[in-house]
Amino acid sequence: MKRRTLLQQKAPLRRAAQLKRSSWFKRRRALKSPTSKYIALDELDSLARQIILIRDGFKCVRCGAGPKPGRGGGLHASHILPKGSYPSMRYELKNLIALCWSCHLGPKGWHKNPLEATKWLAEKYGQDRIEHLRYLAFTRHKTDKAALKVWLTEELAKLQVPQPVESWHERTPAQAKRR
Repeated sequence: MKRRTLLQQKAPLRRAAQLKRSSWFKRRRALKSPTSKYIALDELDSLARQIILIRDGFKCVRCGAGPKPGRGGGLHASHILPKGSYPSMRYELKNLIALCWSCHLGPKGWHKNPLEATKWLAEKYGQDRIEHLRYLAFTRHKTDKAALKVWLTEELAKLQVPQPVESWHERTPAQAKRR
């Protein structure tokens, strides 16, 4: 009888753990809506991020830095009240602001200095906004993800500026060939 190596002995256990992890991850990242379809939380996060970046002019509201080249552009949609502590406020647009990486996660960022961040927020937006967000956090209940997706999509459509339509005679022959 051929002896199996330690790595070969552990392979089935690793595969079982991997399958268990992946199914747990899928359940965690998608919540069931009343229509029995799964709405991915990543999709809702992406819609909210797009709305916030358009609303804040693609600039960090704290330092004014613009988007950087590369994936994501270096701008984050940051929660004023954390989504872990206040899950009902995760998609509240008043609770989201656009911050660059250094203002959000950097050494002097939002998460490293919460007292300074709160002080800055009160100076920029007023103490009333913070109190209003806390009031909303304690009065909000669970949200239907399907309805939320529809609402976020409508909000994004309101913010997006329609592209000007150019007539056929304004295009050069080289541009006309590309289309």
